[in-house]
Amino acid sequence: MKTIAANIAVWNDTPGMLRLVSLLRPFVDEIVIVHDGPCSNSGLKQARKLGADVVFVLKERTGMPEDAKRVALALSESDWVFCLDTDEAVTPELLVDLHKIIDEHPDALTFNIRLHNFYAGKFWSENWPNRLSRVTTDMQLPSMLHVGYNFSGSESFVGYKLEQEQYRIDHNPDPQSYAKEKNARYNRINLHLLDKFSDAPLLINHILDCVGGNQNIREELQKRGYYFDEESKRYIPPEKPIHPARTLAAQVIVHNEAERLSSLLPQLHRFHELVIVSDGVPDRATKAIAREKGAKLFQTRQEYHHAAPARRLGISLTKSDWFFVIDPDEEPSEALLDSLEALIAKPHCCAYKVPVHHYLDDILIRTDFQLRLVRLTPFVQWSPLPHSGPEALGLSGLEIHYCAENLFIDHRHTSDYIESSHARFSTVVNNLMGHYNDLPRARGHLIDCASHYAASREYFLQQGWVEAWPESS
Repeated sequence: MKTIAANIAVWNDTPGMLRLVSLLRPFVDEIVIVHDGPCSNSGLKQARKLGADVVFVLKERTGMPEDAKRVALALSESDWVFCLDTDEAVTPELLVDLHKIIDEHPDALTFNIRLHNFYAGKFWSENWPNRLSRVTTDMQLPSMLHVGYNFSGSESFVGYKLEQEQYRIDHNPDPQSYAKEKNARYNRINLHLLDKFSDAPLLINHILDCVGGNQNIREELQKRGYYFDEESKRYIPPEKPIHPARTLAAQVIVHNEAERLSSLLPQLHRFHELVIVSDGVPDRATKAIAREKGAKLFQTRQEYHHAAPARRLGISLTKSDWFFVIDPDEEPSEALLDSLEALIAKPHCCAYKVPVHHYLDDILIRTDFQLRLVRLTPFVQWSPLPHSGPEALGLSGLEIHYCAENLFIDHRHTSDYIESSHARFSTVVNNLMGHYNDLPRARGHLIDCASHYAASREYFLQQGWVEAWPESS
């Protein structure tokens, strides 16, 4: 049976959060709560007692539920996610039939559910948001307003609209603060996004569509050089937008590698933000080094023995405009570090592929180009599969560039490390195949990974997932 996680975004609504946890606990397999900004621990402790599996607090308030839900998606471990806000209620029929709905539609990627919006207790409007979705390897929730889950379309699944009247979510916010606080927050967020992504054509069009009818924001748009086109009834961005200075984060994934981490971090002093994500609970030495260097240290829910879940979590928690991916057993060239500010200042660019030299016991075995310097657009994500990189970059209408040969990273393996990782990685691939075996793209990717590991090859042949391996493997 497929599992379902309820993902709840919260901001200072303890009664609503506790009500939802109590309501959902008998019907879902996992409850993930993300609070948008600092809060008291008393309500979160109550949520844990009532059955919440994960309670995570963002260090800074963003004002966008999408950001909290993006983190919740990275923390969820279920096959499906069911997204709710604390000012919403769910009909009993929908809760009882959640698993039945999924089981009756094995080809489903997502379900659009009837949402009734109320204001001051009176019915206001009806729409059909995407609230129940399969966690595929290319699924993401963009961190921007009025955008639902996105999928690359490479998995051959479909979406369904739940037409039954009894399947419904009721949205009934507090009328005293909702409209005024929401409009002010949305204006502030939209203007921030306009300034931040003024060189990204697809993003700018989406944001302008969101704010075009808002009277309060028109004056601010005119100050920024936008003008209203009467024929198309849309705001048009200026021909030469202002590109603000951009910030850069270094993202490091670790698993109790304090000695390597202590050698790497001094090289990263020029970054605006250091984000370290531990695969599982970090040891004391890792905590001490992170604290000494002023790095943000996060941890995954368990040890996954591959970096993808930690990178996925790290992306959802990074605040900078760009991020640079580096591992503790790697060393960036001085030329690359010196060039970073110039690289990220280039407009109309969303990522750079960096040459990576792979060494085995100090012998160069191969060189490839990897996406290591990436702009954090709302559409960037990291697949949960091993040996995967950032995806969905092109949706912003921006370009990917290659770094020069002298802007490289040295990745140094040892024989002992490779031997110890083979058995562990075979187990990881086998477990993931059980999770994603009906997703064509994920299945093909995992089979490609498994072809390098004898234990995985034998296991896959026994399961009948492949009849034979290519001779090249």
